[in-house]
Amino acid sequence: MGYFSGLILIGRYMMESWELIIYCLIVGLYIIKKVAGKVGT
Repeated sequence: MGYFSGLILIGRYMMESWELIIYCLIVGLYIIKKVAGKVGT
């Protein structure tokens, strides 16, 4: 969650909107994969 909040707070000033959306999707998928891996074990 810390990565998301930092990305949203700082990213909107330093990145284009489409870049911000792509980064959020990639990080979101990574977090979902990590959580699913922990739940599965």
